[in-house]
Amino acid sequence: MRRSGFTALASVLLLNILLTASWAQTTQGGIVGTVQDQKGAAVAGAKITVISAATGLQRDVSSADNGIYRVIAIPSGMYGMDATSRNWPA
Repeated sequence: MRRSGFTALASVLLLNILLTASWAQTTQGGIVGTVQDQKGAAVAGAKITVISAATGLQRDVSSADNGIYRVIAIPSGMYGMDATSRNWPA
């Protein structure tokens, strides 16, 4: 009886180690930033477009009221970026 308890404990510990190591593996990332005008004020509602240089994948997001934008869950790689807004002065 004592031996099966040890085996069960060892199995749980090994599983825990393996799962912890597997959580660190990912091929996705994200881009986070702030859109500001020339005076440093936040620009709300700006359209942010990111395009993967390798695959052509395109994602569009809008900046929040404080100018912050988040493009999440995109494959790792190089991206081009563009931002447009009607709120920017001409």
